[in-house]
Amino acid sequence: MDGHADYNYTLQPSDKAGNYTLTALFSADKYDDTTKDSDVVVLKGDIADVIIPDKTIESLTNVTVDVQLNDTNGNPVYGNSTVDVVIDGKVVENVTITDGKLNITIPTDTQPAGEHNITIIIRENENYNNKTIDMKVTIIKRDVTIDIVKNDTKTLNMVNATVTVKDVNGSLVNGGKVGFKIKV
Repeated sequence: MDGHADYNYTLQPSDKAGNYTLTALFSADKYDDTTKDSDVVVLKGDIADVIIPDKTIESLTNVTVDVQLNDTNGNPVYGNSTVDVVIDGKVVENVTITDGKLNITIPTDTQPAGEHNITIIIRENENYNNKTIDMKVTIIKRDVTIDIVKNDTKTLNMVNATVTVKDVNGSLVNGGKVGFKIKV
C-alpha cells in the first residue's frame, strides 16, 4: 500500500436504498491500528422508460402486457413492486409483480367500444422510484348475425317473432337491445 487503498463494492439486490456506514480499518506493524467511519447514501434507482405499443382489439376482450422492467443501467428490477392499472382515469386493477416481470391482463372486456387511455403505474418501493407507462387501446365493436323466426298470420292476428343475436364466433350476445318495425 502506498498510502491509498481502493474499495469497490457492487450493491446487491438485497441492499435497499438508505443510509449505510462504510468503515475503513487500518493495521500495520509500525503504526497504530485505527478505524474511520463514513456515511454512504444509497439512493433509489429509476426504472428505464418502457414503450408499449398502442393496441386495437375487439370488444369483450382483455389486453395482456408482458414486458421485463429494467433499471436505467439495464439491470432487471429487483424485488416486489405494486402496480396500479388505470383505464380512463379510474383504477381498475392493483397487482404485485416480482423482479420486474410485468405480465398483467388489463380488464378491457367490460369497456365500451372506442379509444381508451391506459396508465400503468409502478409504485415506489424500497429500491425504485415511481414509473408511469402510458398506452392507448382502441376497442372495436364485434360483428353480429341476426336470425328471425316468425309466423305468418292472418289479418287482425298477432305476428310472433323470436330474434337470436350471435357474435361471429356463434356465441349468443348478452346485452344490447332488439327493436322491431313492420313496414308495409
